[in-house]
Amino acid sequence: MLFVVGGILLGSAATGYDGNCYGFTDGVSGCSFEDYMSIQIQWLFILMIPAAVVVSVVAILNLILSQLSKI
Repeated sequence: MLFVVGGILLGSAATGYDGNCYGFTDGVSGCSFEDYMSIQIQWLFILMIPAAVVVSVVAILNLILSQLSKI
């Protein structure tokens, strides 16, 4: 599931390139496609790591609860 979401986000970033990079507070500046994708991949990982941790914790808790229900 996370790979599907990641692929969709990267595809969206690749098709959304307009020759500009948008800074958090400093506006817009021109940049290459490589710089643009580097920034997009960085944000993708920043957002996907917490999602992966949450999914892992939920899966582990589900496994524990299913084992406890057998007792």
